[in-house]
Amino acid sequence: MRGVYTVYLDMRGTTAEHAPSWTLQYARLRSAAEVVAAADNPVQEGLTPPFPLTKELPKLNSELIRTYLRNVIVVYAVMDTQGKLQRLSVRQSPDARFNAPILATLTHWIFQPAQLNGQPVGLKVLIGIPLLPYE
Repeated sequence: MRGVYTVYLDMRGTTAEHAPSWTLQYARLRSAAEVVAAADNPVQEGLTPPFPLTKELPKLNSELIRTYLRNVIVVYAVMDTQGKLQRLSVRQSPDARFNAPILATLTHWIFQPAQLNGQPVGLKVLIGIPLLPYE
């Protein structure tokens, strides 16, 4: 699928910590006119990826994580040109008790926004959060 990119977010606070990477898939937000124009002139675009400037791990119940070990929670969001996540929603979760702490934590994240031709652009993103023990 053209125009969808994937990066892995290092969730460690220090190199001594063990925290699994999260997956961030993103695509540029486009107006209906831009979508039609892109279909007529399919040019591979080169976005610079967004980079988290402020991130934190959600406080999740370790017993609940053990119950759903190796499952993945998927969150959809729109990243604005300021690098903030908007319209957050959980698209996949093994247990609804994970949802509120994850959404609350992601509202505090700030990214260096993606850029196209030196200008920040909005994105639609999927964040994959693996349920593994954090040490």
